[in-house]
Amino acid sequence: MNSTNMLVVKPKNYNSGLTDLSFCASISYSFVEADEADQGADVIIDVQGTETDCRLNKSFQGFEGGFSQQVLNRTLAQTLIHSRPKGLLLIGLCGCTLDLPRIAAFLNVPVCLMLLEPLPDEEAVDEQVHAWMTTALKSCAVVLASKPLVRDSSALCWQSMFSDDSSADLPIRFDQMVVPGNHPSSAYDYSSYEFCQRDHALLLRMQQGDANHFTDCKQVLDLACGAGIFLQCLATEGIKAVGVERNEAIADYGRGMGFDIITADALDYLRRTDEKFDGIYCSHFIEHLPVEAVQELLAVITNCLTPDGVLILVFPDPESIRSQLLGFWRDPEHVRFYHPELVTAMATSSDLVLEWSSYQSQPHRVYPFSEFSKPVSSISPAAEFEDGGVDAAQQGWLDKILGGFGLAGSTRLQSLENTVENLSRQLSELSSAHASSIRQLDERTERLWQVNETWAWNDNVTLKFRKRD
Repeated sequence: MNSTNMLVVKPKNYNSGLTDLSFCASISYSFVEADEADQGADVIIDVQGTETDCRLNKSFQGFEGGFSQQVLNRTLAQTLIHSRPKGLLLIGLCGCTLDLPRIAAFLNVPVCLMLLEPLPDEEAVDEQVHAWMTTALKSCAVVLASKPLVRDSSALCWQSMFSDDSSADLPIRFDQMVVPGNHPSSAYDYSSYEFCQRDHALLLRMQQGDANHFTDCKQVLDLACGAGIFLQCLATEGIKAVGVERNEAIADYGRGMGFDIITADALDYLRRTDEKFDGIYCSHFIEHLPVEAVQELLAVITNCLTPDGVLILVFPDPESIRSQLLGFWRDPEHVRFYHPELVTAMATSSDLVLEWSSYQSQPHRVYPFSEFSKPVSSISPAAEFEDGGVDAAQQGWLDKILGGFGLAGSTRLQSLENTVENLSRQLSELSSAHASSIRQLDERTERLWQVNETWAWNDNVTLKFRKRD
């Protein structure tokens, strides 16, 4: 087979057995030391035609971290959607590639996985990573091993995933794996947008701090939890939690990460459940609802909270310029912005008490500025110094005698004193003008920085409520 409608993902320097094959696209990855990364970026991507080269921090090699390791997910999803291959050849498995089989399966692309190294034993990874590995391998249509990789662990069943002949010719395996018509659909799918176009590693970092609000909680509910990113944040802190997600495929993906996720519409679940929670997390959900639905949401949330229970609401800040101009309208299901004061008023009517607000903790001062800036006062250059000396007619006989010995007489000394005095005056004037210019520049810089502060407001608002006891 000299050509194939396949996408290959491989280590950058791996080319064994691929010289006779051509691919519709390729993604190569390599690992670099932390100080080689560009300003600490998770991944540096260079795209040349159909070839994508990714350089990643070495921390993404290991089988740990869950969502924090998923730095190649978006790159793969976008490449699959763009190139629409009939299959994916994934060579090698490590932390940053472990989730790629599930991304491909989510987009209906079969995966052939070639394992280059033994996978870690079950005892070497935690329960969540174990579930993640198992689900990822079961998402593959074909798994090949370049060397015997059979483990004794019955739970993972590595052996059952290998062909009896793991040394079979790779192109033949492609023929067996690729099913005509299996490729990403060209139709728009909101779940694909929501799931594949977002940076899970970045979202994990953004939400980690919110877990601190639930430190004393015994059972937390994450509404519209998506793939379970915040459930991982809670699990890291040892907090028991369950999520609710309406999309079956995304909920199933999260369950594959080892999380407890119920497939249901969030409002429907809250209306019918008899469960009570001492903590509820609702992040980036209310902007998807009209006002009446938000009022109902707050009411049913209050009903599901235990007395003194905690509710954390996170949503876009309407006073954030970045949210208004750069982010909010990327999501086709966003309905409208909600101001934190409006949300607080609605929550108060539902017997919730505001305990903390990120909006109130960050000053939102707007500084006025002129459309046209005043020019900074200019500094005139000093007159060029010329020492014309003393005219001979002005010199007395003593001056002439001293001059003959190379010494300055009183007339010459007086002339030099006048010159020094004149230069000193000019220097003082220049120094004052320079100081004035520096003050004007400082004032202008301070004003510009104050104006720039309006761009630094948080994109999101976090409100912490507690149910009245």
